[in-house]
Amino acid sequence: MLSERRAFPRDGNETLLTKIRQGNFRLFVGVFFAVAGASLFATKSIIVKLSYEAGMTTEELMAARYAFCLPVYLLMSLIAVRNKKLPAIDRKVEFVSTAVVLGVLGYWLSSYFDFIGLRYIDANVERMVLFTYPLLTIFFGWIIFGHRLGRVAVGGSVFAYCGLGLMFAFNDDLGATFTLGVIFVFLAAICFALFQLNAKRAIMVGGATLTTAIMMSAACLAALVAYVVSNGITVPELTSRLLVLILILSIGGTVLPSLLFGFALERISSELNASLGALGPIITLALAATILGESMSLLPIVGAAIVLAGVSLVTISEIRAKRPSG
Repeated sequence: MLSERRAFPRDGNETLLTKIRQGNFRLFVGVFFAVAGASLFATKSIIVKLSYEAGMTTEELMAARYAFCLPVYLLMSLIAVRNKKLPAIDRKVEFVSTAVVLGVLGYWLSSYFDFIGLRYIDANVERMVLFTYPLLTIFFGWIIFGHRLGRVAVGGSVFAYCGLGLMFAFNDDLGATFTLGVIFVFLAAICFALFQLNAKRAIMVGGATLTTAIMMSAACLAALVAYVVSNGITVPELTSRLLVLILILSIGGTVLPSLLFGFALERISSELNASLGALGPIITLALAATILGESMSLLPIVGAAIVLAGVSLVTISEIRAKRPSG
């Protein structure tokens, strides 16, 4: 009898441990996808700068980028729809319209503001300003959805914005055009933060592949319409160098990151997914220095380090909050 009584709780404990291990593995996979997506996303600023140097306008670059991406996302949509494991969606019209709006907001309007901002500021500064979107995601989550806002998140946010202020206060290029560039990139960060908060719900309904495909298809069409409105029905002249740059931007800086972000949002919270972009600015800073020859003085570098430290503090807090409990 004693051995039977012991077997009962042991089996229960083993079941509980299995659930915890599965939860931790799911969290780990989500974190991996988020970091990989952020790392690829970090190359975008460098490619955009190189494309501008080659003579492309913002509208031309956006249109060319998404013209390459559109067939990929349409194919993804077709595969997802024909997949027998596609989840049942009760309100299909509401789901599709939500995904379209989110795609235009997060993947077209945000990118458009970001691309304009890159005309006026360096890639390393752009990345640090855009990197405020994880903090904005947490703040908007608190304001709009009543999500938890802990002391660590508040302290990390204040710390990060102090570092951002230090970067700008000692920037030699500070002026009207610099300020304009920062404003556009910050608008991009706001759009992407709002997208991050709402995208998880849509992805949990339609799955990462289908939802991402619809979102990105909508962004592609919005970019092409914007190009036609501003330039008419014309085809921009693309050199072989530009074709290579746009291909890298389309696949490595757009398709793969969007999929990875979607897969991450299936497994972790939108706040945590946003916070895990801490690696992105570091990669951009390194690439901007080696490829574009951009440099930063000591105090802006210290400010950048403070920004990264503040967001990393928020990231650690979010990871602990989302870790499965026993």
